Amino acid sequence: KIYWLEHDRIGRWLRMNPWLPELRRLSKQAMTIVVSQLSKKLYARLGWDINRIVAIPNGIDPHRFNNRNPKPLTQNPNFHIGCIARLSHDKGVDVLIRALAPVKNVQLTIIGTGKERQTLGELAKSLHIERCIHFEDTKGQLGDFYNQMDLLILPSREHDPFGLVAAEAMILGTPVIVTDMCGIADYLHTGQDALVVPAEDVEALSQAIEKMRDGEMRKAIAEAGLQTARE
Repeated sequence: KIYWLEHDRIGRWLRMNPWLPELRRLSKQAMTIVVSQLSKKLYARLGWDINRIVAIPNGIDPHRFNNRNPKPLTQNPNFHIGCIARLSHDKGVDVLIRALAPVKNVQLTIIGTGKERQTLGELAKSLHIERCIHFEDTKGQLGDFYNQMDLLILPSREHDPFGLVAAEAMILGTPVIVTDMCGIADYLHTGQDALVVPAEDVEALSQAIEKMRDGEMRKAIAEAGLQTARE
């Protein structure tokens, strides 16, 4: 038996690949394993036999981080948002920065590197919110970072096969907002264990951030999200 494990995002590299017809042919000789139902749908659209694609979501190691007691979530007028993403167009970090512009009393820490780093910094300046945004290339203890955040956002605008950072935040009891282009969204129930917003919708993301100001709402979503991540 032949298994084709595919956890990369579908982008131009595959859609415009001159070898795509050959890849379709070869896919008929294998069982393709992807990490989300979203990926399964997208591969089917590319011509893969949907009956020969299996979606197995990424698992989360509950013992990876040394914190098993989620922090208490309270009403916080100056709440802190985190984002861990490659600084490239597909990750939609610019959408997050635009969505943050009308939001008051908030801090955003972005962890990641990429070719859009300078462009994103210039965007923040043009919106006069550069003082609210802090960029870091790396973070030694991600568990500490998740615990310091009141909210984690994954603003992907293009196919994001799963979105592991969202699941990691959830396992530590940090509430999350993701877009419908994140594969993990298929396993979430918006308004219950997370908030799911349309990709590239600046206004919807901004409204979701405002909703998450409510400490009771964050607490309820965090508790449900923790259970979902465990499952």
